[in-house]
Order: sequence, then C-alpha cells, then structure tokens
Amino acid sequence: MAKTGSKPPRDWSRGKIIFAGVLFASALMGLWARAYHVQVVKGPEYAKMANRQYWASETVSGKRGEIFDRNGLLLAKSIASPSVYVRPNEVGDVWAVSQRLGKILGLNPGDVAGQLKTKKRFVWVARKISDAQASAVREEALPGVYLEAENSRQYPQGHMAGQLLGFVNMDGKGIEGLEKAFNDHLAPSSTKYTVQRDAAGNRLSSIDGEDRASFDGQNLRLTIDSQVQLATEDALARSVARAKGKTGMALVVDVPTGDILAWVHYPLFNPNSVQKVSGEWKNRIAVDIFEPGSTMKPVMVAAALQEKVCQPSTKYYCENGKWSVKGRRIKDTHKYENLTVNEIVRYSSNIGSAKIGLAMGAEKYSRYLQALGFGRPVGLPLAGESAGLLR
Repeated sequence: MAKTGSKPPRDWSRGKIIFAGVLFASALMGLWARAYHVQVVKGPEYAKMANRQYWASETVSGKRGEIFDRNGLLLAKSIASPSVYVRPNEVGDVWAVSQRLGKILGLNPGDVAGQLKTKKRFVWVARKISDAQASAVREEALPGVYLEAENSRQYPQGHMAGQLLGFVNMDGKGIEGLEKAFNDHLAPSSTKYTVQRDAAGNRLSSIDGEDRASFDGQNLRLTIDSQVQLATEDALARSVARAKGKTGMALVVDVPTGDILAWVHYPLFNPNSVQKVSGEWKNRIAVDIFEPGSTMKPVMVAAALQEKVCQPSTKYYCENGKWSVKGRRIKDTHKYENLTVNEIVRYSSNIGSAKIGLAMGAEKYSRYLQALGFGRPVGLPLAGESAGLLR
C-alpha cells in the first residue's frame, strides 16, 4: 500500500541541458573572441611575421666579366663559392650553434657567438668557404644558418701578369691593376626580387641561369701575348738573379702598333694568394719614378743629330775614361780616346754623351724631351700612373 504525502523525485535533465548550453555558448564566445583577436586585432602583425618567414627580398647579381690575353687565353674568371650567413633571431641556442660552426669552419666559437648575439637580421659568418665545409654546414641543418653562393675571382694562369691584372676585394670590386681600372666595365649588374621559402627557410623558387646571365659584366681582351709574357718573366728572373738584385721590371712593346705584349715585374705576384704577399702586387712600371740611365743616350744623340750638332762620323775625345766638368767627375767603364758618335752609342760612353749634350745645350734637349712625352703621363688605364720628373 502506497504511502501518502511523499515528494516526487527531482528531474535534473533540464538543468543539465541549460548548463551544457551555457558552457558551450561560453566556449563559442571565447573562440570567437580569440579568432577576432587573432584575425582582426593581431592579424596585420601576424601577416607580417608570416611574410617575413616565408617571403624574402634577395639581390641577384651576374658574374664579373672575364679577362683574356690577345689570343683568347683566359686570365681571370669568376666562379660560384659558398658562403655562410645567419639570421640571429632564428638561431635559438647560440652557444650550441657557435660550437658546431666553429668546428666546421675553423673559427673560434666565442667569436662566432659574439656575431650571433647581434640585433642585426643578417650576419656573415664565413665567406667563400670550401665545398667540403659547405657540405658539412648543410648536413648539420642548424637553425638560422644558411648557405649563399657568391662570385669568387680566380686567375687560372697563376702569377702570369699578376701585377698588371691586379685583384678584387671580398665583395668582388676591383681594387688594384686592371681589375680596378676597368671595374665599371667588368662589374656585373644586379636586381632585387622576392623569393619564397619553406618553414625551414630553404628557397623554394629562384631565378634561372639564363636570366642571371643577363646581369653579367663585360669581358676584357688585352694586348698581352701570354707566350711573350712568360718568356719575359723567365728572362727577367734570370737577369735579376745574375745581377744579385732584388727587383726588376720589363716591358715589351710592338713598336709599329704600340701594343704592349708583356708587362713584367719581379718578384712575381700571384693574385690567387693576395693575402700571403706583402708589396709584391705593386704595379711599379706604372707608379714608380726611376732614372732611365743609359737608355736615354740614343734619345739625346737623336736630338743632336736632328739639330745638326754632330754627324754619325763626328769624333769626340773621351778623355781616357775620366773627365771633370763644371765640378762633376764623369767616368767610363773603359778607357777611350777618340770615338765617333756611332761608337759613343755603341759603347755607351758617358763622357762622349756628355760632350754631345753640352754641345747641343739644355734648352734644345729639354724641348725634345717634352715633345717625346717625357714628364707627363702616357695615359695608361691604371690608377696612380706617375708623370715622372723632367728637370
């Protein structure tokens, strides 16, 4: 028999539904608020961050022009060399990355760490490294560390015409010799373009080789003949050794055309090893002032003959090898008595030449020297060409 006056059980299902609905609505509102914050409030900032990560502006350059001798022998060229750079804000564990890079590249890890702690967005760590080092860096896949191909200058013939060719700096700009004189002619052009990268920072797109070639610098062909150049280098080296000298210079010119066939300095200089030499790269033929010595005797005699001061058969007494004039003592290497003008040139007599010069007079001789271009630059396309002295 049922009891009277007892309460019926409470139904909680409606409350649960209401609670669940409120909880769901709150979560939905939270997600909506978060989406609004991300897409509207922070949207432009996040879009910029994404663009920085996946898109980058890069500069593409062509290759520097090549240099050839008169017969087409390659004297200077550019090749692609790998370089390492970092984006410090992507590195993470600076010390760990510095240790790995230092070991691969032969650098002090502390120095590398100092580079990585900069606030700059881009830092070179090592430029124009070996292919083996580049492979090791690539295998490590270190965060924030990237490889970039740069143009590196090579001189296939080594020391041949080294001082004349000159060399370029780390950025490929000519700073000595013909590399400097014709830098604008040889230098490549460049342009900026946008490249897409993946999440690891690797380039997904690149400019093709044909387009790159359109930015290449112009080639340069010289009047130098490599065979004459090498023969002259060998002859000069032997002459300096025979004379127990330290330096020497030689220039070979094709007189009818004025073409310079050889341009030689000793000691020789290899522009592939510019960091290992000191002073040998100096282009002394162009920049140094030196006394021409006995090579001027034919010039002076030619002027005297033109002025009819003497004839080839005219004889001069050469004082048996010693002569004092105007407070100066002049000597010959051998004792000569009477020499004709032809013999004075042939035997390189200082006394005979001095007597011809005195007979002609300084004013007339000076006019001839100026007319022949002595005392002013000849217009070589080389920086620092000396004008010489005429007095």
